[in-house]
Amino acid sequence: MTAVIIAMTSYGWGHHSYYVPRSRRQIIMELSFIWGLLWVTAITQIRISIACSLLKLSPYRLWKTPLHIIIAVQLLIFLGYCIIILGCVTPVQANWGHAKMRGHWPLKPIQ
Repeated sequence: MTAVIIAMTSYGWGHHSYYVPRSRRQIIMELSFIWGLLWVTAITQIRISIACSLLKLSPYRLWKTPLHIIIAVQLLIFLGYCIIILGCVTPVQANWGHAKMRGHWPLKPIQ
């Protein structure tokens, strides 16, 4: 993830868009899309790893069921985010470029 942020910064991420050439803005938008996917994946893995470490610490059966439920909920949230990120716009390239959109979900339910 750090490499993606460094690459985004080298192309002008963080500067006002007026000062960034259009070709570089395109690359920044592509990297930003990748960074969003990586961020959601990393946060989900961190949450699941914490729950798994708590599973090892707890010898009592009382804690195991809620921790398994938390892990399942985190996986469902991750899948929901990925479906929204990847499936909201068709084709996916329209998220960062000037591709002609063939379809778009109504944004009202997810705002």
